[in-house]
Amino acid sequence: HGMNYLGLPYSGKYTFVKTEMTWPINHMVAPKEKSVQCTECHTRENSRISNLKDFYMPARDYNATVETLGVSVILLSLIGVIVHAGMRIFSAKRNGKEH
Repeated sequence: HGMNYLGLPYSGKYTFVKTEMTWPINHMVAPKEKSVQCTECHTRENSRISNLKDFYMPARDYNATVETLGVSVILLSLIGVIVHAGMRIFSAKRNGKEH
């Protein structure tokens, strides 16, 4: 459909492209004996990486919109879990299936 929309020929074949993704889950610090405390980087003043720009780092950078959205998502999730649990408990009691 997409090729037809663009007015280009389509072979009728498709395949997947090999991709690779790297997630640095250890903060790029190894071995653990040489690691530093979180606050050496995640702080607003005199951070080890305070000169690095163009990305948002929690506890170092501040953006009111990001902070508000983050807190809102956490609170809404918690409210959703509480409401869901309450509905399940109420439903179980109503149907005589107390656990």
